[in-house]
Amino acid sequence: MKNEKPLYSNVVHSFVPTSEPKSTKKELLFWSFRQNNSGGNFVSDDNLDIVVIVEETSPKAANKKALSLGIYFDGVRDGNDCSCCGDRWYRVSNDEEGDKEPCVYDRPVFEYVNGDFGCPVVVHYYDGSKQYVKPLKRKNFLCMSLHSSTNQTERT
Repeated sequence: MKNEKPLYSNVVHSFVPTSEPKSTKKELLFWSFRQNNSGGNFVSDDNLDIVVIVEETSPKAANKKALSLGIYFDGVRDGNDCSCCGDRWYRVSNDEEGDKEPCVYDRPVFEYVNGDFGCPVVVHYYDGSKQYVKPLKRKNFLCMSLHSSTNQTERT
């Protein structure tokens, strides 16, 4: 029994991580909701415009935030939207990837808004703040004329 190894030793083993620890903080991304012109008009108020962008951690959280802002889904089914035009708003799908900055159709929001077909956008940030982005020039008569009666063109 003299050749047996001891069950315990006085050697202190140190833990060496094999990789960086994963962060528990979720990445904030931007998710876009573009309004369909259901029934021939757009809905606009302090929270909504033709395009609404929310900053959130996941598609599910983005949809929940959208609902809290006044966006609704399944409008045709619920009788809120025109059946021939389709639903006004659509959910962000769970397999959609968000954007690292506010974008519409893969274009940064300021580039989109001031492009040939840019319409007003409201961005809702995770911290609760919001930003209205409107076209600098009246290139798109349709979008701008629909908002002239609601003073959306006066927002900065």
